[in-house]
Amino acid sequence: MNRTLNELLRNVIRSIICEEVSTITAYHTSTPKELSTLSSNTGMWFTPQVNLAHAYHRNALRDGARKVFTYVVQITGNILTSEELEKACEDLGIDHYDYVAYLVSNPKQASKHPDTASIVEHTGCDGFVHDDYDPRNFSRDVDSIFVINPAKSVKILEKIVIPPKDH
Repeated sequence: MNRTLNELLRNVIRSIICEEVSTITAYHTSTPKELSTLSSNTGMWFTPQVNLAHAYHRNALRDGARKVFTYVVQITGNILTSEELEKACEDLGIDHYDYVAYLVSNPKQASKHPDTASIVEHTGCDGFVHDDYDPRNFSRDVDSIFVINPAKSVKILEKIVIPPKDH
């Protein structure tokens, strides 16, 4: 059996038997266009807190975006906690701090990074929680959820209307 098929079978078995599939309600802010479909080849970030979604929305408007859209989504899959991500990085010899810094600095390349592929192969995960900047206070961190293949793991539930007073 070839290596790719072995990896695929191992990941399927791991997700069926070993790994818990979680369902998480989260939020995503998008600019400059509305989301009608979710990409399968570009990872996306989500926040688990509605108040942070409002803050990301406000910041995008303050930064000059003319159109900002915020959504409630449902994430389903094997999402690693930040501790599980840190352990996977340790197991693989990946510098966790440098990897997370790369993710938040290079969002369009994050799902294609070789370390992302190694983590997915090692854990069978669909995404993970990691530290990101707090949109209300850039000197603090908050949890952010990175989903590697949004088309597979994310369902848009509704678009949120952010009241003008919150801008």
